[in-house]
Amino acid sequence: MINVVIIGQNEGASIDAMLRSLPRDWKIIYVADRCTDGSVQELRALGVKAIDTTPLDLEGRQTSTCRNLGLSLCDKGADVLFLDGDRYPVKGDIRKAYEEMTTDVLCLPVEDDWRTPENFSLNYGRVYCGVYSCGMIMRRSAIDAVLRFQQGMLFNESLQKWWGIEDTSLGDVCYHLGLTAALTNEVILRGGFDRFEVSGLDVIEQRLRFRDRLNVRWD
Repeated sequence: MINVVIIGQNEGASIDAMLRSLPRDWKIIYVADRCTDGSVQELRALGVKAIDTTPLDLEGRQTSTCRNLGLSLCDKGADVLFLDGDRYPVKGDIRKAYEEMTTDVLCLPVEDDWRTPENFSLNYGRVYCGVYSCGMIMRRSAIDAVLRFQQGMLFNESLQKWWGIEDTSLGDVCYHLGLTAALTNEVILRGGFDRFEVSGLDVIEQRLRFRDRLNVRWD
């Protein structure tokens, strides 16, 4: 069994394509992050479980908070597919990718992506690991292991204000816990990466300090 957690901020233009691209029998939880474009109303009219974060008075980047909120509403025994609101499958078979998944974590590439299954495997556990939550499936056993390790958080909320390290730090934790991970070539998501570097040395320092507590690769 698998559930889908989608987070989006004013990405209503992608809702129809997203829903068409996913199997109809998969439970979808859409966390609408302070949307002002009518996303919540459209989703609810389509019968999708939509969580409006506006009443929570959130400020700044809240990617980890939104994903954790969506996870909290998933079925307790379900594996989970995490997607960004504009990162929907445009090529391949998402159901097949899930059903043939042999690792604890399966990352999904985007159209314009530097990652390949080969370099993903090579870099997993290193500083430049390729674990990004714009498209990622996690087995429930892996989710539960990370939740135990991070005091109930799958995505570390103390790191979310810095772009680019909340995802890779999850990759660090997964490696530390002995979880397996891979990048599929079975399905491709819409779009590409519009940023490739963190915003400053302070962000890199936060990442390295976090990694210093873990059994990760430094080579």
